[in-house]
Amino acid sequence: MKFSSLNLGDTLVVKLISNGSLISQFSCVCWPSNQVNLFNLALSKNILAFNGILQPQTVLVQKFESDNSLQAVEIDIEYVRNLSSTNLYDLESTYPEDSDLILGFLKEIYLNKTIVAGQHLILIYMGQKLVFKVIYVDGSVAQNKIGTKNLMNKFENSLKLSESSLPVGLGETFIGDKLKEFEHLIEPNLNLYKIYQKTRFNLINNFDLSEINLEVPLEKSRKISFNEIGGLHKEIETLKDYFVNQFNFDSLYKQIGVEYSKNILLFGPTGCGKTMLAKAVLNETKSNTVELKVSDLFSRNYGESESKLKKVFHEAWQKGPCIILVDEVDSICSRRETINQELEKRIVSLFSNLLDESKKKNVYVICTTNKIDSIDLNLRRPGRLDKEIEIPIPNQKARLEILKKHIEYLNHKIGDEELIEIAQNCHGYVGADLEMLVQEAGLCCVKRLTESNSDEKFMIYCDLKAALHKVKPSAMREITFDIPKVYWDQIGGQHELKKKLQQAIIWPIKYADSFRRLNIRAPRGLLMYGPPGCSKTMIAKALATETGLNFIAVKGPELFSKWVGESERMVREIFRKARNAAPAIIFFDEIDAVAVERSSSGNKNNNVGDRVLAQLLNEMDGVENLNDVTIVAATNRPDMIDKALMRPGRLDRIVYVKLPDEETRREIFQLKFKKIPVSSDIDIDYLVKLSEKYSGAEIDALCNEAAFLALESDMNCAQVSSSHFEAAFKMVTPRTSDETIEYFDNFFYNFGSNIHHV
Repeated sequence: MKFSSLNLGDTLVVKLISNGSLISQFSCVCWPSNQVNLFNLALSKNILAFNGILQPQTVLVQKFESDNSLQAVEIDIEYVRNLSSTNLYDLESTYPEDSDLILGFLKEIYLNKTIVAGQHLILIYMGQKLVFKVIYVDGSVAQNKIGTKNLMNKFENSLKLSESSLPVGLGETFIGDKLKEFEHLIEPNLNLYKIYQKTRFNLINNFDLSEINLEVPLEKSRKISFNEIGGLHKEIETLKDYFVNQFNFDSLYKQIGVEYSKNILLFGPTGCGKTMLAKAVLNETKSNTVELKVSDLFSRNYGESESKLKKVFHEAWQKGPCIILVDEVDSICSRRETINQELEKRIVSLFSNLLDESKKKNVYVICTTNKIDSIDLNLRRPGRLDKEIEIPIPNQKARLEILKKHIEYLNHKIGDEELIEIAQNCHGYVGADLEMLVQEAGLCCVKRLTESNSDEKFMIYCDLKAALHKVKPSAMREITFDIPKVYWDQIGGQHELKKKLQQAIIWPIKYADSFRRLNIRAPRGLLMYGPPGCSKTMIAKALATETGLNFIAVKGPELFSKWVGESERMVREIFRKARNAAPAIIFFDEIDAVAVERSSSGNKNNNVGDRVLAQLLNEMDGVENLNDVTIVAATNRPDMIDKALMRPGRLDRIVYVKLPDEETRREIFQLKFKKIPVSSDIDIDYLVKLSEKYSGAEIDALCNEAAFLALESDMNCAQVSSSHFEAAFKMVTPRTSDETIEYFDNFFYNFGSNIHHV
């Protein structure tokens, strides 16, 4: 303001310019702001939105003296449209009937305000933004008539350093010769008019209130732009290339004579931002829009559903160029071979025909779905839904960008390193989950502040960390179950097995750069086999707790169903959920129940076990890649497992979990004695020697039985003595026979050198 010689309350005329042509002009009042530096002038987003533009290329500013305005005697205005889109000039006017009430409201709103010819007047009537354009203004004669003799000089002198045009958001100014290209837009004789009590408004076209939908307000939430969306740069660039740029340069395509894609299908898992991207496209193109609401489409009356669908497309054809948004298109365009009702089949056929007709009507269609395989194939071809863009689950980098977008306007003290750690732990989270995470962190923050009565009112790292334990990824909600908290230090021995698991699961995520540098493919799976009770399942529980990855536990027998094809579908669903929640772990307990060797199956003609095994083999290493998903399996019958499952590329690591050795048994006893009070006369070395050939589960049962015997002898006893353990050894005996141990040893030596011994 200082450099432009503008003062508080100065009246300005602002001209919005795009592609060298005048888009809109209006009068406003100059006001200071601590968010704008001394060299710049700024316009509020509300002013731009009311005048039908999001970001003009150039802004011309013209200063008027406060006493140089005419009193408006009569104003002719034209109804332009309902502000459901931002392109104000490409539409044909509608013709209303009753307008006295509207004109009265307009006069009250703009009383004692200044306007200029060509300005747009906005009236919010029953929740609707109605746009009127000032066509002609008749000012009072010889009263405060504006002096325009030196108006051009005033215009150039009033802005000094900026001297005219300011591209919004860039702050670049045009000086000297650059101003000449806009001289044809500067009107030295432009008049400002002030509206007073005797001003008359005339509506030069009719106004039909019945044509305006007053039931659903069009005043919507904050408009979304591409800049406000994080983690989808590739998809946004694709949308710009295939849709936004083609929409904005439609005339150039027509000159060349090239037909281009007008319909796009956005697909991906729920919560990844498909609808948000579609709405951002609508705002970026500044187009007329029509939203097809699937819930309002179907009717019980014959032919009414088709009529509603036609009405939506006919409305878009009249507004062209126009974009139709169809959310969850799979609800109305399912595959016809899976549809039983004739109504749905007619809707699919009609929708296809309307898409074909829209190509000639300058109408574009954006559809979204999370079930792309359910959409009728006739729609998924060039000429209808031409371009299909997948919106994937965000990776770590994308999750970090989304989190930054969500906390950008929050009062917080969360560092970049802390935010990176949160993004690393949000495995499988989609954009909606991350938004919920920030909201939950806000609740945790409020709870912390109310309990501590702290004066520091901002969100910190511990709030996000606490929210992370409460918000689970959407893909895991339908299969979430409570896993007992088991940690590595609660398992005695098995150090080599723990190392193998870390190499197979933790290393590919923690040292991803090193794996890429050496071109190392992460192990696809790990099989643990050994005698019963050797902590195979317990290690899987610790794996779920320690890694923090999404964990899916599968019990072998629960996959089988009496319905044909249902078992294979369940296998596909498990791997689909794991891919959506990647990085993830799938744990198959007793995998020998579902992976029986095919040559040993009974009925060769119709054996569900063979089909389940074939599906499992394809999912683990088939045509579709299994990225960031690790298979962990456990069994005590490795000879029954099909050899195709135990090859590299499927179960890469095969680990033999033997009976605990002397050192492992000592660690198990020490862990148990931390929880069970024992007398000082107990010799751990003696117990370790007596417990040879005992499994980990049998040692646990031995300690539990000794404590029970101590309680049996005295209900008030404080400790367990050695006599109780000697009695317990007589009751709990090792159940792993020499033949069983020999069986596992022979399998280890006969199967090959790729089995790891732990």
